[in-house]
Amino acid sequence: MAIFDHVHLASPLLFLPSGLWPRTVVFAHGSEASRQLRTSSARVYRRADLVLTNSSFTLQRMRARVARFRGVACPLGLPPQFPMTAAPPPPSTEVIALEAADGQTRALGDQVLLLVARMDAGEREKGHRELIAVMPAILARYPGAQLVFAGDGSDLADLRTLAAASPAAASLFLTGRASDDLLKALYGKALAFVMPSRQEGFGLVYLEAMNYAKPCLACRDDGGADVVVDGETGLLVSRAVEPDELFAALDRLLADPALAHRLGEAGWRRLVQDFSAAAHQKRMVSFLRPLLPPGPRQAPAGPIIPPARYS
Repeated sequence: MAIFDHVHLASPLLFLPSGLWPRTVVFAHGSEASRQLRTSSARVYRRADLVLTNSSFTLQRMRARVARFRGVACPLGLPPQFPMTAAPPPPSTEVIALEAADGQTRALGDQVLLLVARMDAGEREKGHRELIAVMPAILARYPGAQLVFAGDGSDLADLRTLAAASPAAASLFLTGRASDDLLKALYGKALAFVMPSRQEGFGLVYLEAMNYAKPCLACRDDGGADVVVDGETGLLVSRAVEPDELFAALDRLLADPALAHRLGEAGWRRLVQDFSAAAHQKRMVSFLRPLLPPGPRQAPAGPIIPPARYS
């Protein structure tokens, strides 16, 4: 049996006669799974014995684009080497001072809304601009609210210019590329993780936030909805990310810190139960085992997922 973690790696099989094809499993993730599907990739997906998608959302999109393929959703989990917390961490009291978009350095308070994501000028669907636009209205009701963007990319300069021009500039913080220590501190300080993204095949970063027991804001009809349960571990808004709906979701979290805390703890429990490395490995084994030839098999000595840096 041949297992490929990306469809491009399986493309050479197309040059083989059908009778020489091995039993094939292909993992489908990223834009190549649906949004930017190549003809050769669609052929591989149709000929594979099994296609494992990173989420139910990706599976649905593939079914709309690729006819007659055998696919099932096998949601991802955190990598084996990721340091999962042993219990829901309490809110951090650490003092963190950052430079705001108006050029002044200010300490973060207890109403921090955090977004950790790359800033790509070619993919402006993570929610940065929508959040900047709604912040003046949020500040009118919650003067202590602060919005922190951690991440780097080709869109960072434009986002900084947009934030500096906002009436909310004193409460907007763009850290650029953040160290692991700073990210840990920001997650600990945040009231909620807010990423109303419309481009997630799954959304591993929501799991990172859940590891710190933070409620997550994501979009319906997107990969994030495979992770975030609306009203149970966070809140979902429409993919259109309408200003009034986004304001209402943020208002709900800021108005009731106890609710945000309960959602965050429920998210942490969901992470441990469904999205740990062990949970993901168990899902994979359940799908792969029926494809293996009969006979005695020795259990693997270590993780079946090769180590990979989480980002």
